[in-house]
Amino acid sequence: MKILSWNCRGLGNLLTVRALKQLIHSKDPDVVFISETKLHEAEDLRHRGLGGLYNIFPVQCAGQGRSRASDLCLWWRSELKLEVRLATVEVGKELDSLLEQEEVWWGQRSRASWLKHGDRNSRFFHQKASQGKKRNMIELIKDDRGRVTPSHLGILAEPFSKEEVEEALFQMHPTKAPGADGLPALFYQKFWHVIGDEVAAFCLQILQEKFFPKRGLRQGDPLSPYLFILCDDSVLFARATMEEAQCIKNILGAFERASGQQINFDKSMLSASRNVHDNRFNEIKQLLQVKAVGSYDRYLGLPTIVDIDHMISRFYWGGDSTCRGLHWTKWENLCKSKVEGGMGFRDFKSFNMALVGKNWWRIYTRPESLVARIFKGVYFPRSSLRDAKKGYRPSYTWTSILKTSWVFERGGLWKIGDGSQFIHGMIIGWRTDLIELVFNPSTAARILSIPLGVHGGPDEFHWPSTTNGHYTCKEGYKNMRNLLSMAEASSSTAVTLEAKFWNFFWSSRALPRCKETRWRAIQGYLPLKERLFSRRVDVDPGCPFCATERENEDHLFIHCPAAKHVWFASQLAVHMAYFSTFRELWLAVLELHDEEV
Repeated sequence: MKILSWNCRGLGNLLTVRALKQLIHSKDPDVVFISETKLHEAEDLRHRGLGGLYNIFPVQCAGQGRSRASDLCLWWRSELKLEVRLATVEVGKELDSLLEQEEVWWGQRSRASWLKHGDRNSRFFHQKASQGKKRNMIELIKDDRGRVTPSHLGILAEPFSKEEVEEALFQMHPTKAPGADGLPALFYQKFWHVIGDEVAAFCLQILQEKFFPKRGLRQGDPLSPYLFILCDDSVLFARATMEEAQCIKNILGAFERASGQQINFDKSMLSASRNVHDNRFNEIKQLLQVKAVGSYDRYLGLPTIVDIDHMISRFYWGGDSTCRGLHWTKWENLCKSKVEGGMGFRDFKSFNMALVGKNWWRIYTRPESLVARIFKGVYFPRSSLRDAKKGYRPSYTWTSILKTSWVFERGGLWKIGDGSQFIHGMIIGWRTDLIELVFNPSTAARILSIPLGVHGGPDEFHWPSTTNGHYTCKEGYKNMRNLLSMAEASSSTAVTLEAKFWNFFWSSRALPRCKETRWRAIQGYLPLKERLFSRRVDVDPGCPFCATERENEDHLFIHCPAAKHVWFASQLAVHMAYFSTFRELWLAVLELHDEEV
């Protein structure tokens, strides 16, 4: 007996009926079971004899119009004798759903299957991830009265045994945290009868002898604090003499002997000023056995800003150290905010400038500080920071600070107090030349018409996007990206419509990976055949479903007959003839959403 089962999600249109007839003709089943026909009993009976199946048993659907739901229908051949028994399934289905939810919840709570069931980087996830550390931490060893008794000391002083090693091994989760050899605990548990003696002997040798941690410990290991002792970036300054170089070498050697760690000289670098003679520099380099670099090269092997951008881009597009992967758009487009059509990745060049801008702000708002007085004395002794020039042979620090001044010129505001920045001091009146230079004519005219008083505090330079008016790196970065986006935009109306579209797009409750795939489809970043072919990948650019046109986003989701059938047979019952691109479809969804609101 051949049985055909199909969830048709609506049998009320001709395309679905035609597809069902084709299935029956090609499969030649004895019994056909269709769910979610969304038809009433009388409507189901119209399909008696469909594909030569004249016995029919329909189940009434619930609801009316677009709110119709459920319904079942069974067809079978005349020569078969079937008895249909009905049972109430709603309670059973609800119970199954609740049991499944409970199973998923316990799976998440046990952390055994989080990656299978979880999909968001939520606060709940982080709580569960750190719960084991708190539960397993041994804070102290005392009895109920807060004492360490002689019996306790005796137990602690006993040598470790093979039985304890075996007990600890079999308490480990079988498939979590594989070792350095890639083998999980399951391997050792399964073959303990074969390798148990050798593994136990090796563990006991480590536990019962003096053990100094070496490089190679992983995150989460109880001994991992030793690993990170040398991970803090350290810069050692000294005179360029052999005596001080030898002193540094002695200190590092003493550290290695005391901690059991080894200095990674492959990531250690030596730099000297231009006043150090080449012969002396080479002698020091030979003594310390480190590489020589320029003043602004990589430090301790850390990547530059450009390197970080490249690494993130390569990771996002699926590349690694051996394979670059196909980058479907520029890094600058990915760094655009989500309301601008990007992914909101951080542009480290702009973020670095925002960090440097903190120094500009401190110099300007705290002129009495030591660093502000030094920079003023060297670079702008007769002017303000806003009017400062680069000067003769400027330092790298001053050049970097000066490059951020445009951010404050365009992003900062003056909070008027006594108006001293814009008013003549001796005669109470506006500085007309400055007002007309800073503001447009209509705004300048309105300002000059304001009568002036004689009281008020001093004018303050204000950062408008923070509550206290103080500049922050976060707000500086956002302001910088907004200014760059406004410079690229063709009109403010286009920017507003684009922001509205993407705000609606990203606010849906779909899973993040589904929204990202949809974003790639709208932007044309999916690895479809036409685009792969244009990148000289050896593929047939034709559509695999209809073989009539090339496979791209608009054809795959809109114009392909298979796509049209799916859209029309869905609960939306959309006619794709009204749309020419995938983006137009989502613009129509946005308009429909606005009408409902």
